[in-house]
Amino acid sequence: MISPQTLTTAIKEGLDYLAQTQRPSGEFATYTAPQPDMLGAKERAKSVYVTTFVLHSLSCLPAGPLTEHIRQRAGNFLAGEQEDNGAWHYDGRGGRQIPADLDCTACAVAALVGLGRRPGLSFYSLLWQNEVAPGGPYYTWLGVDHTGDSVYARDVDPLVNANILFCAGLLNLSLPGTVIYAQQIIQNQTYGGTYCVSAHLPIYALSRAYADGRLVALAPAMEIMRNYILTNLPLSRAEPSAFHLVCLTASLLNLKAPLSVVEPSLTDLLARQQKNGCWPAWGAYVSYNYYYDGAPALTTALALEALSKYEQGVV
Repeated sequence: MISPQTLTTAIKEGLDYLAQTQRPSGEFATYTAPQPDMLGAKERAKSVYVTTFVLHSLSCLPAGPLTEHIRQRAGNFLAGEQEDNGAWHYDGRGGRQIPADLDCTACAVAALVGLGRRPGLSFYSLLWQNEVAPGGPYYTWLGVDHTGDSVYARDVDPLVNANILFCAGLLNLSLPGTVIYAQQIIQNQTYGGTYCVSAHLPIYALSRAYADGRLVALAPAMEIMRNYILTNLPLSRAEPSAFHLVCLTASLLNLKAPLSVVEPSLTDLLARQQKNGCWPAWGAYVSYNYYYDGAPALTTALALEALSKYEQGVV
């Protein structure tokens, strides 16, 4: 068993890192690099996606003044980046290199719901306009012709739909078609998509839809996904990416794996915390310029979520 003092210290140092590196706007910086180990990474001028994940992960920690200060600032940043039609762009308000998308939009709405800020009717309209079939699944890109021939036209992605399910769960919104789509992904082990470097982030997204989005309709598939993690993905020092390791560890906690199963990977994760309190970045997903995007803040927030959920499970 990991000592309470070890957990408390690691969480405090990680939270201090997030507080110290949060931008004045409330955003957490996204980094982009030509390779997944993030060598040669540069900061993006602005992006909303990482901040949505950080905000949710911090909601899994016990309430405290510093945590709430960070979350409120992040929430204000996200609220200020919403477009007039209710959507979010990856590059923030006014972003025009690519269309707005349901992935950033669903993640931003979910993060704000966690702060008690409910979406307007425009969000439901965006869902309805972009469904493949009633109840989903959903196309990724907003404001495009889904019958056309553009690269954006008919994109349906596992990670995007997992995030939509998470948001729907928080809103008590039933999306049966999307649930079936997610169950098929899990059954067929087809987690990869257009924007995924690996299966790790989609698995985490599906697990948080089930556990934190309270989407009990996914329950029949969760044992299959848990077995897939334990059978097919490394949970030890053989895994070079702290980000991958934390995605799997948080997922196993979300899927109610025995703590004895999770403890070795958590111990390994604790050993990877840097002197400044963070866990290092890794390419979490492929961005529109075919570079890898990630952030120390993203890895760190997910690590804090995993440590806190473990701590709560021990008590």
